[in-house]
Amino acid sequence: WIPTPCGQQWVHNKRWEAKRVVHGMINQWGLQNLQSGEGVIDIGGDPGFVAAELLRSGIRVTVVDPAFGVSGKQDPMTMQFLTNFDESQLRCIRQPFDQAFVDDPKHAEMMRKASALVSLYPDEATNSCLYFSAAFALRTALIPCNECQQYFPPHNPTYDGFVNSLLELDSGYARTFDVAPCVRERLCNTPYCQVILSRTPVKVLAPISNPRHSLEAPLASADGQQAHGGEQQHGDDPGCSQCGGPAPCACEAGAADGAAGFHGNSSL
Repeated sequence: WIPTPCGQQWVHNKRWEAKRVVHGMINQWGLQNLQSGEGVIDIGGDPGFVAAELLRSGIRVTVVDPAFGVSGKQDPMTMQFLTNFDESQLRCIRQPFDQAFVDDPKHAEMMRKASALVSLYPDEATNSCLYFSAAFALRTALIPCNECQQYFPPHNPTYDGFVNSLLELDSGYARTFDVAPCVRERLCNTPYCQVILSRTPVKVLAPISNPRHSLEAPLASADGQQAHGGEQQHGDDPGCSQCGGPAPCACEAGAADGAAGFHGNSSL
């Protein structure tokens, strides 16, 4: 499917989405911060579009995905690009991101020293991403899956209802670990879901030695107006000159460390 016109359009869209996410992360937190320590952990990172964009920016990345390289979604150009990097810059761990992963001593240093956690449409790993990013006080950028209606809460079976439930869940994790909670922001000028949850820890505590949690909480799903293949709509407003989002926006403020890299904190 990838070589077909539809497949190539999907590849183009996913590359652009990854570029916008990484651009927002750099604007939000600063390039040097993201390059520090063990670099960025990319959860569910197959087929490598986000990893490729991070590497293009000189940011070390660890992809955690049991399906990496075997899902059938591989873009040959992206996979070829990734072969240019050795393990000092790109690591792939084909395991689920769950309690067993965090408990493994081999992953302890990576979790303690990661500069950020990113995940696009993590599906069943969404709760783990929220919990452990709070437990380890990690900068976080997460797009809840916008096609997984099985994760919509029964009391409000919509995408907004699901995002609300994730923010409420994360708020409890943030209180437990004394870090800033995730906020809902907008990822402008992307062809798919434009909801992104970001966390900028206000203080970094020494992470607890063995964080544990229950995975029985809800997970993630779709934007009522915009599914994975939906079209963006900005109306007649030309918006930001760089990203096409509503003006004024963070892009025009430059990429100074600490400047908002996504658009408009808008908790539900």
